[in-house]
Amino acid sequence: MASNFFRISYPVPFVILLLSIMPVMWGFIAYDLQRLWAITDANYRQQAGSLAHVFSEQVNSSMNAIDYALIELREKWEEDAAGFSGVVRRRQQYLETNVGFQVAVLDAQGVLLFSSADPGAKGSVFSDREHFLVHSRAQRDDLFISKPLLGRVSKRWTIQFTRPILDENGTFKGVIVLSVAPEHFSSLSRTIKLGEDTEILVLRQAGELLARWPATGAAFGAPIDRRTLPDLGSGSSGLFEGNLGMDNIDRLYAWRRTAKEPLLVFVGLSKEALFASYRQQRNVYLGSGAVLSVLWLMSAAFLLSAYRRRQQQEQALRESHDRLSAEQQRMRIIIENSHDAFIAVDPQERITDWNTKAERMFGWTRSEVLGKEMGALIVPEELRAAHRAGFARFAASGQTGAFSSVVELEALNRNSERIPIEMAVAGCLHGQQYAVSAFIRDISQRKAAQRQEVERSRSLEEARRALQHAQKLEAVGKLTGGVAHDFNNVLQIIAGNLQLLQNLIDDNEPLQRRIASALDAVDRGAKLSSQLLSFARRQSLKPAIIDLRLIIAGMADLLQRAVGENVRISTRWPEVAWNACLDPSQLENVILNLVLNARDAMQGQGSIAIGIDNVSLAADDPASPAGMAQGDYVLLVVSDTGSGMTADVRERAFEPFFSTKPAGEGTGLGLSMAYGFVKQSGGHIELHSEAGRGTDVRIWLPRSLQEAMPIESRCNETACVSGTETILVAEDDANVRAAAVALLKELGYQVHQASDGEEAIRLLQTLPGIDLLFADVIMPGRIRGIELAKRARKAVPDIAVLFTSGYTENALGDAGVLGADIHLLAKPYRREQLAAAIRSLLHQRITE
Repeated sequence: MASNFFRISYPVPFVILLLSIMPVMWGFIAYDLQRLWAITDANYRQQAGSLAHVFSEQVNSSMNAIDYALIELREKWEEDAAGFSGVVRRRQQYLETNVGFQVAVLDAQGVLLFSSADPGAKGSVFSDREHFLVHSRAQRDDLFISKPLLGRVSKRWTIQFTRPILDENGTFKGVIVLSVAPEHFSSLSRTIKLGEDTEILVLRQAGELLARWPATGAAFGAPIDRRTLPDLGSGSSGLFEGNLGMDNIDRLYAWRRTAKEPLLVFVGLSKEALFASYRQQRNVYLGSGAVLSVLWLMSAAFLLSAYRRRQQQEQALRESHDRLSAEQQRMRIIIENSHDAFIAVDPQERITDWNTKAERMFGWTRSEVLGKEMGALIVPEELRAAHRAGFARFAASGQTGAFSSVVELEALNRNSERIPIEMAVAGCLHGQQYAVSAFIRDISQRKAAQRQEVERSRSLEEARRALQHAQKLEAVGKLTGGVAHDFNNVLQIIAGNLQLLQNLIDDNEPLQRRIASALDAVDRGAKLSSQLLSFARRQSLKPAIIDLRLIIAGMADLLQRAVGENVRISTRWPEVAWNACLDPSQLENVILNLVLNARDAMQGQGSIAIGIDNVSLAADDPASPAGMAQGDYVLLVVSDTGSGMTADVRERAFEPFFSTKPAGEGTGLGLSMAYGFVKQSGGHIELHSEAGRGTDVRIWLPRSLQEAMPIESRCNETACVSGTETILVAEDDANVRAAAVALLKELGYQVHQASDGEEAIRLLQTLPGIDLLFADVIMPGRIRGIELAKRARKAVPDIAVLFTSGYTENALGDAGVLGADIHLLAKPYRREQLAAAIRSLLHQRITE
C-alpha cells in the first residue's frame, strides 16, 4: 500500500514544478516583450531623429547653395545690368540642373526688369507678390523664401528665393529672384533608402507645404492643418505621433528647424511598418509560450497518469536546453558582429569575454587575454592606479565615478599605441559583487574630424585677418586715388605759374630764392603723393627687364653719400644672377629708402649689407613665405646692424604714416611705398627683425627669362630744349591748361588747346600740321585716354602722343603697368621735364 502511494506521489513534485514555472515563463515573456517594445521604440525614435537631422542638413545645404548663387547673380546685376542676360545664359545649364530654372529682377515698384524664363514679359508688374512686399517694407538684406507660386510667366510651380537690391545707403532698389521647383527638395529623399510609408515634408514657418515625398495631389503652398500639429514652440527639433492628414497613416514624426531662414523638416515613419518586426517577435514568443504551456500540461497529465512518461518529460527538457543553447549562440553572434568592441570582466577585473571587434581594435586574440587583468592590458600606465580604484568601487556597489556613464579616454593596443575611445559600461551582479560589461568604440576618426574643424577655424580666422588687411589697403588706395588726381593738378598749377614767374624776375635774386623754395615744396608734395600711390599699388609703372646687380652697382656712390662715411655698405651677389621685370626707377627708390631706414636705425654708425640670390621655391617647401606660389625668384636682401624692431612695431611697419622716428623726422611712407611697389610688381616682401639684433628686409621678385636691357643714363634736365612745332593741349582743368600752354609757348612751340576729348578730335580734323598731342588721361566726356590717342592717330597718322596725369586710374594699362608705346609725364612736372619729353617724342617721330 505504501509502495503504491509512493509510486503515485512521485510525479507530484514535477507537476508542482511545472505549474510554478509557467507563471514565471509568462512573466519572462511579458517582460521581454516589453523590453523589445521599448528597444524598438527607442531605435526608431533615434532613426527618425537622425533622418530628420540628415534631411534638415541637406535642405540647409541646398538653401546655402541657392543663396550663394542668388547673391552672386545680384552682384553681377549690380556690376553690369546690360550684360546680365549673358551671365545668366552662361550659367543656365548649371542653374537648371542644380538650383532652379528662372532668374528675375524687379525694380523698386515691382516692375519686371529681367526674366530668364520669358524676356518678353519685361515690364510686367509683380508688386503684389509676397516676396516683393516683404523686402520693400523691411529694406534689409535678408533671404526670403516664398510659399510655392504658379508663375505668371513660366506657368510652373516654383518656390521663390529672393534678396533685396539696396543701394549704398540701404535704400530699397528692387528684388532679385531665383525660382526653384518644389521637386528640388523632394529629390533629397532619393539620397537615402527609406522604408515603406515613410513621409518627408518641408514646411515654411507659417505651416505652408513646400515639398513632400512621396508625391501627393495636395496643392503646393497649402497650409498643414494646425490641429494635426503639436505646439512646436521655439524648439529646434522634436518628436510626436500623429496623422498630418495627407494619407491617413499614423506615423512617428521627427522634426527639425533648418539653420538658415528656418524651415521645418518633418520625417514620418509609419508605426505599422515600425513595429512589424516587434509584432512578429511577439507572435513567436506567444506561440512558443503557448506551445510550452501545452507541453507542460500534457507532461503533467502524463506524469499523473503514468510514471513511465518520465522519459518523455526528460526529452522535452533536453529540447528546451537545446533551444536555450541556440539562444545563447544567437546572442554570441550578435556580440561578435557588433561594431563596438565588447569586453566582459569579473569582479576581480579578469577578462571573461572578448569579441572579434576587440581583437581587431587592440591586437590581442581572445585566447591570449581570457583570465588576464583588463587594466594591465589596455589602460595607459599613468592612469592605472585611478582605474583600479574606480573599478574596485564599482565592483562593490555597482556605481561610482567614471564607471557609471559613457566616457572618453585613451587606451593602449598591443603595440603600446594610444587609441582615443568612447566606453560605456554596465554592471551585472555576480555573487556579492558586480561584474562589468564594457562596450568600447574607436573614436579616432571623430577626433581627427574635430582637429580638422579646429584647423579649419584657424584657417578661417587667418583668412579673415588677411581680408581685413586687404580691405584696409583698398580703403587707403581708394582715398589716395580720389585725392591724387586733384592734388597733383593743384601742384601742377602752382609749379607751372612759379616757373613762368621765374622768367619774369631773372634779376631779382631774393624772389628767385623764394620761388625755388616754393618749387621744392611742390616736389615734396609730389613725392608724398607718389609714395601714397605706390603703397596703394596705383602707381604708373614702366617695367623693363633688368639685372639687379647693375642697378645696385650704379647706385653705389649715391648710397654711400646718403648714409655718410661712418656707415659701411657691402654688396654680395652670385656670378650669374637672374633677371627680373620691374620699373628700375621705382626699384632705385625702394633700395634708397631701405638704406636710409637702416642708417637711421643705426644712428649713423654700423654696416649695411645688400645681397642678391637666385631662389627656387617648391610647392611643399616649408621655407616658402606664406601665400607665395612656387617658381623662380630673385631675392634682394637689405640687412643692417641697427637697433631692430619689437614685435608690435614689426606688425605695423608697412602701414602708411606709421613711424617710430620723432615728429618731423620722417613721413612713415618709406616701407609702405616699398610694400606697395613690390606687391604691384608681383613680388613679396617680409621683415625679419628683433630688438637689438638688426633688421633684414627680404624682397622676392619673379624671375624673367628674357635678356636684360641696358641701363640708360639719366638725361640732363637742367637745360630746356625748345622747338617750333605745333602742339595740341587737351586738358579739362582751365588753370592747368593755361599754365601748360604758357610754358609751351615760352619754349617756342605753336599751341592749340581743347577742354575735352571731343573738342580735341574736332581740332585735329580741322587744323593742319599738328605734330604732337599733349593730353590729360582723365577728362570728362566720352573720349578719354587711350581712345583719344587712337582717334588722334586715325586723324593724323604720324602724330606723337604724350599723356599727362596726376593719377591714371589704370586707364593706360592693367594694374598700373604702362605699355611700351605709352608715354606718360606725371603731374606735377617741371618745365625742363616737359621740354625733354616733348623733344624726345618729336625726335622719335622724325627718325621713324
